[in-house]
Amino acid sequence: ITEHFKKAWAYKALGLYFILSIFAMALFPHTTGLMDQTLGRDWGVAGLLKTYNFYVSQMWSVEFIFLLFVAVGLLVSFFRNRGYFWVSFGFPLIYLAFFYFVYHTHDNGRYLLMLYPVFAITAGYGFYYFNEKLLLLMPKRFVYGLAFSIFFFMFFVSLKLDYLLAK
Repeated sequence: ITEHFKKAWAYKALGLYFILSIFAMALFPHTTGLMDQTLGRDWGVAGLLKTYNFYVSQMWSVEFIFLLFVAVGLLVSFFRNRGYFWVSFGFPLIYLAFFYFVYHTHDNGRYLLMLYPVFAITAGYGFYYFNEKLLLLMPKRFVYGLAFSIFFFMFFVSLKLDYLLAK
């Protein structure tokens, strides 16, 4: 890490970040008043836990099957691949904590969208394990029919939400 502090590109990137931040604040000064809107809220661990609860409840209300497979994927990866588990479990927690402490946001669902690739890989891992176990117990056609129906159920739920948004 100390080698990177000796290179000029690190300081150029940091300087560019600060210049662009100052430029953004000059163009949109009302964005610096975000802290005034959030003064009455819980800060610290209690507020952070409320933030995590908000995002899990958002996913549960929109795509609960997806969230179930994410939970299965986390459980399977905990026992089979601990390195992946800590990345796929820790990254969303750190990511949401970053937005909580830096941008002072509690309940903004758009920050969850950037975590969907991590969740999709984890859900795929859980679905693969689930599929692997079901193929041992049930006929192949039934398992594939179940997977097909789960996919289309999630697809139709997202279509309904898109329809409601377009209304």
